[in-house]
Amino acid sequence: MYVMKFNSPILPYAKFPLTHNKYIQDFLKMYEDDKDKVQTVIGVHFPQNNNELAMDTVGIEIKITKKNNLTMIESFNTKRFQVKQYDSNTNFCMAQEFEDMTFEQTFGKSKVGADVNPKDLLASELFELKNLWFMYNKKINQLLMILPQEVLNRYDMVVKSLSPPVFDVTKYPADTPFDAVFNEIVYKMGQFYFAVFQSLFSKDNEAMRPMISSFLQTRDPLHRSRKLINLYEEMHSIIDKKLYYVHKTAEEFKERSKTSLLEHAYQKVLEDNKKSEKSKYQEKLDAVKNMPDSVRKVL
Repeated sequence: MYVMKFNSPILPYAKFPLTHNKYIQDFLKMYEDDKDKVQTVIGVHFPQNNNELAMDTVGIEIKITKKNNLTMIESFNTKRFQVKQYDSNTNFCMAQEFEDMTFEQTFGKSKVGADVNPKDLLASELFELKNLWFMYNKKINQLLMILPQEVLNRYDMVVKSLSPPVFDVTKYPADTPFDAVFNEIVYKMGQFYFAVFQSLFSKDNEAMRPMISSFLQTRDPLHRSRKLINLYEEMHSIIDKKLYYVHKTAEEFKERSKTSLLEHAYQKVLEDNKKSEKSKYQEKLDAVKNMPDSVRKVL
């Protein structure tokens, strides 16, 4: 297997153009030379970007393609591999497939009680994920209304590279297993969470790397889904708080502006009253005839 290293872990169904730094340029040159000997390319992140820490890291199967003079990285399935040996001079590695646990491994086999139907569990979880996705879109649209243009531009650039999950199971090929549909939806929602959270709330991805690695290495599909639900609910809470404080500040400015307007109006009334009193006094003064100018000036 051939290893392509990334600055952060990437999830199944990732799709993005490569930024051509020195490592990427050197890698692509070697890849072109070795292409005939390569069966599978895996995209993987080594902790601290240290080759010495390659052992047991988990990566995903990727395809390297060229479209419109852009080198693209694309993942088309949920296959993950765990690195067992890595040669940094050649980019080749020994790796074994990193598979999910079966439901028997997860729940064990019980001789008593009702049988647990895996599809029913996944269908129930999928229904919750669908509602969560609906809520996410509602909240993110509210948030986008108040964000500065710089953040909006960053968000738009990130979202263009993401594929939204498809919840309608009839849109998948007829022979696609239900658990494969479920996993695809979970990973695509995971892509959205990590990319959007980072673009909107955190420019530095240092804190995100361990979270993505943990998500990628989770072998229990339901546990992975539960992690995702908790992450989305946490993000929704952050969005709600942000919206609350923005609206609260806007109301305070509105009240302050209203008070300022009232004070200005009151001041104008006072000034008008002063002008009115002065005008009336002047009219009375003008009505007096035969008053010496020296006296009129004093008055």
